[in-house]
Amino acid sequence: MDSSQLTNIIAIVSAAIALIAVIIYGIQARFARKSYVLQKAIYETGSANLIVKEIYDSFLYNEYGLDRIYFFLKITVLNLSDKANSLTNAQLQIVYNDNRYIMQYSNDISIYPELARLEIPVNISSHNSHSGWIVFELPKKTYDSIDIDTHYIVVNDIHGSVAKKEEIYIREEIVGYEF
Repeated sequence: MDSSQLTNIIAIVSAAIALIAVIIYGIQARFARKSYVLQKAIYETGSANLIVKEIYDSFLYNEYGLDRIYFFLKITVLNLSDKANSLTNAQLQIVYNDNRYIMQYSNDISIYPELARLEIPVNISSHNSHSGWIVFELPKKTYDSIDIDTHYIVVNDIHGSVAKKEEIYIREEIVGYEF
């Protein structure tokens, strides 16, 4: 066997190896594309999933001479989805005698400024959470006239989804009253 035949054999083997590599690459690219399309479809059809994970503490502030009662709740809101989400609104719903009284969250209440507040609206990245105190106010006249059965914290996300958690008992902090 001379050197030109050996060179031809090596060239043919190299071409065969290159052809096999191209075929394997094409198969891998096809599988990668199918995997990408499937993952994209799963991501796009995934729904937002924001929950109130925990109510760590709660109390209401009742000060003599004020015409308002303030409800403080320390909560953790968790985003369980693969997409970032935003908490846009929070409500405290008081259930009494088969009725509901709904209070909207306000960032403007300045009582207990040392408590770390959960500022709403807030962006929550995927599989992440935010915690803090949220405050609601209720006219004292309304508070005195109802017999509260339970409380629900209700949060809304940017997609319109609603999550709620019940808080049966909220301790009362009374300030300035003489007993």
